[in-house]
Amino acid sequence: MNDNIFLLNWRLEKGLTQGALADRSGLTQAQISRLEISGQRPTYRTIQRLAKALGIKPEELFNPPPGFCIDLSRYEMDKVAKAVVSGRRNMNRSLNRLADDIARLALHKLRAFRAPGRFLAAKRRWNTKFVSLKINHLYHPGILNQILARIDKTLL
Repeated sequence: MNDNIFLLNWRLEKGLTQGALADRSGLTQAQISRLEISGQRPTYRTIQRLAKALGIKPEELFNPPPGFCIDLSRYEMDKVAKAVVSGRRNMNRSLNRLADDIARLALHKLRAFRAPGRFLAAKRRWNTKFVSLKINHLYHPGILNQILARIDKTLL
């Protein structure tokens, strides 16, 4: 069994905020945040409370949600890179979400090249640390690096 829990993945899969999960589990938001970021293994009682709040079995916390981490073909990586630069999202839901997340991370680069991306006009300041943490949990780093390299190639 893996020693790390996949709390962030499960929380995102269930569509909960840290505050909502804290309310459901009886923990504080700071505790939820610390468990997601530090990768510390919580106590057995905390695991039970989190699993009950998420509606899953306690042992499921030690594995990522099914189908949550996607694998992409070269064609799909090209498609995502073009969608990030163009701002058009005409792919399936998971690829659109990936394109949105990468666009948030590459916002400054897209602005510098005046690409017609989707988030360029957004006045809201994105928390890139959280987006980066979320993306690293969702997608394989090799896939992300390849997509970012394809974005660079498209922009140049």
